[in-house]
Amino acid sequence: MTANSPAYDVALMLAADSSLGMTLGTELFVHREPASPDATITVSDIAGFDADARSEYEYERPVVNIRVRGARNTGAQAAYETAKAVWDILRLVVDEAWGNSTYIALYPVSSIQLLSFDEVDRPVYLLSFRIHRTPSV
Repeated sequence: MTANSPAYDVALMLAADSSLGMTLGTELFVHREPASPDATITVSDIAGFDADARSEYEYERPVVNIRVRGARNTGAQAAYETAKAVWDILRLVVDEAWGNSTYIALYPVSSIQLLSFDEVDRPVYLLSFRIHRTPSV
C-alpha cells in the first residue's frame, strides 16, 4: 500500500486530538488554505532530508510546515495558543501508526514564529516539524 503524504497524516493526528476542536476540511486543511474561515490550520509538505542509509530501518525524513491563522484584527494571542497546542500534540507522537506509516517521532525544526499578517489583517504563525517515519509492514 502507498503511504499518505506526511502532511495528510499530520492533519489526521491534529484532527484526532479533541483539544483542538478542528475538523479536517472545515478548519483544518492540507496544502490549500481557503480564504475562510478566519481561524485555520493548514499542513503542507516541504523538502525533507535523505533517508538514513546507515540505519537498518527504512526511515523517511520528510518535513511539514504548519500554518496557524487567527481571526482578523484581534486573533494573534488565540492563534499563538493554537500553535502552541499543535506544538505540544506533535511532540508527543512516538511510534504511532498513521495511514500506512509508523511515525517514530516528530521533531520541531524551530520555535513558533509569527510569519506575517495577511491581506485582511489575520495573524499567521508557522511551525515546522522534521519527521522520522517508516512504511508499515
